[in-house]
Amino acid sequence: MDSGLALLMFVGLCLLGVVLVGLLIVATPIMSWLLIGSVVFLGFRFVLTLLGLAGSSPDHPRLSPESFISKAAITMATEIGLAGPERFAINASGMITNRSDRTIAGIRIWCRAEALYGSDTDSGTIPVTVNRAETRSFSGVVANRFYGITRIGTVLRVAPERHFCRVERLIEG
Repeated sequence: MDSGLALLMFVGLCLLGVVLVGLLIVATPIMSWLLIGSVVFLGFRFVLTLLGLAGSSPDHPRLSPESFISKAAITMATEIGLAGPERFAINASGMITNRSDRTIAGIRIWCRAEALYGSDTDSGTIPVTVNRAETRSFSGVVANRFYGITRIGTVLRVAPERHFCRVERLIEG
């Protein structure tokens, strides 16, 4: 090895070591203060939760997704439509009656359809605003990425014959 190249590598390694030690000296106090601050913040939130001062207010408690759905009356029909060559969409339409004290901003629907090798699933959200004690209709595309199934005597895939959809959750507005 050339002596000039060895000297250059030695100086480079020494410079890299000095830079790393300098970063360690500068970054250690910053990281320790960030760690102390995050522990204090989490402890403060824990104490507020124990005292009942954190989270949702007692007069407007947070509803679980299941109880929010149970406070609504939903009728829904689904149908399969064309979304592209050999690709099909599931459209949903229906009525929703809001019996809760919250506003509904959307409905998320999950669907499973027959596929070439087993079944395929997808979900989508349909925006619909339903205030308290209101009934509104909704319609829209739930999913548009279902590929068809093959049938004897056809060249292209055809629409799935079986599908199943359910309300996954209501979106609070």
